[in-house]
Amino acid sequence: MKLVYDSNVPLPTVKSHIVDLLIADAPYIFENSKYKEYISIEYIEDRIKNGIGLGTYENEKLVAWAITHDDGAIGFLNVLEDYRRKGYGMDVTVAMIKRLLELGQLPFVHIEEDNVKSMNLALKAGFRKDRRVHWIKLY
Repeated sequence: MKLVYDSNVPLPTVKSHIVDLLIADAPYIFENSKYKEYISIEYIEDRIKNGIGLGTYENEKLVAWAITHDDGAIGFLNVLEDYRRKGYGMDVTVAMIKRLLELGQLPFVHIEEDNVKSMNLALKAGFRKDRRVHWIKLY
């Protein structure tokens, strides 16, 4: 499902210290991804270098992050298991929305419809459902 940001919805306040990701973070992000079959360290490096990558740390450990995909969609959103339910996912998402708006871009995400937690987070962050999308992998 494609969701687009609705500018009529006020953004929640970001409470975490959000930083730009570094290319050196790519292997760590890859190792903590559920989508290894679809991405590579090189793709993550490219997206950090040529897109937007934001994250937050707790005790010097990267615990949550998001990166824009090559189509501009906010993606890669991940919060490490032990750090969930602390608001990090929302903070990173809102920071991404703000950065994209500053750049004059419409924030959007693609979320699998059965991913209830991500769908709820996106709706709470101000996204609205736009349309169904389908992906295919070409070899």
